[in-house]
Amino acid sequence: MDQIFNKIETVEFLKIYFDKTDWYMLNRDLKNILNENLSDNKQKLENIVITGKVHIGSNCQIGPFTFIEGPVYIGDNVEIGPGVHIRPGSVISDNCVIGHASEVKNSLMMAGSKTANHNLVADSIMGVKARIGGHSETANRRFDQQPITWNFEKGEVETGMDKLGAIIGEEARVGGDVMLSPGTVVGMKTFISTGITISGYIPAHKFVKVKTEIITTDNKFEGELHNKSKLFG
Repeated sequence: MDQIFNKIETVEFLKIYFDKTDWYMLNRDLKNILNENLSDNKQKLENIVITGKVHIGSNCQIGPFTFIEGPVYIGDNVEIGPGVHIRPGSVISDNCVIGHASEVKNSLMMAGSKTANHNLVADSIMGVKARIGGHSETANRRFDQQPITWNFEKGEVETGMDKLGAIIGEEARVGGDVMLSPGTVVGMKTFISTGITISGYIPAHKFVKVKTEIITTDNKFEGELHNKSKLFG
């Protein structure tokens, strides 16, 4: 774990989970842990739908048309943009940011981690101050719906879970339009460049990018394009 997280900063009742040798099974147990530690929600916020057991800390800013389905824990000083969907089993720790139209499902975002706009963070763990750029996703299911393995430095670890996203290390950064395949593990302070698909284990302190050849040719279209398309009617 020392190549992924130096510190665990989240709500107290979750910190002890990382003392276990199989801490990487957290996503399996998140909903149960939250149900055991949270009370039924009594908060009502304008233009925000909240159901189930939900804790919202102090000094949070939540944009309109956000849907929060408990059990969910949201810490202090959290910023959530408009149109966000936070699904059951999610822990949004202190000082986190979730951008417009993003979705977080059954995931832990440690303190200070951020997602930009139009992200999916599903069945994943984000380390302290980890960041995900806009339009990026943690894919969380295989095509054949078989159990997913975590990919660590010393090899694959069986989980028995058929829905599993990614572990993104402390202060790691994932660029915009990146797809992380199920079971991907990104080491701490590793940067992933934009517009690529990654999988497996990416060591700490690396910079991952691809070289793409762009081909420019003459446009041989000589017809006339119509302008009949309408949004309404």
